[in-house]
Amino acid sequence: MSAKKLLFLCVANSARSQLAEALAKKFLGAGWEVYSAGTKPTEVQPLVATVLKEMGIEPHGLRAKSVESFDLAEFEMVITLCGEEICPALTGIRPRQFHWPLPDPVRAELPPEDQLDFFRNVRDTIKTKLENGLAEGLFN
Repeated sequence: MSAKKLLFLCVANSARSQLAEALAKKFLGAGWEVYSAGTKPTEVQPLVATVLKEMGIEPHGLRAKSVESFDLAEFEMVITLCGEEICPALTGIRPRQFHWPLPDPVRAELPPEDQLDFFRNVRDTIKTKLENGLAEGLFN
């Protein structure tokens, strides 16, 4: 049996969806192929690597990708992560769709000393959502 495919989607693919991809790869195991993308990809923010390393996750290969580089029909599940901005609308596709609204740590107007904590909070929220999803059978 082949692995199921999961896509985390937001606008820039610079923080939230990158964190979600890395965390899901760690927590979901071999039964899932996990990817992330954005509708207007930019660059992965350096604090993503910092907060992943704090959890023992090596951030190798993180790069912003366009959703247009994927065939959405190949995915079992798409999870959008947009908070305050307009999330991509996905219509007429096969995957199960879920929305986990999270604030964008890149757009948060915080002093530099508070930015790292904001990234940690988003990372920890994603981790909790993945753990809850596992416990509730979302990823079976």
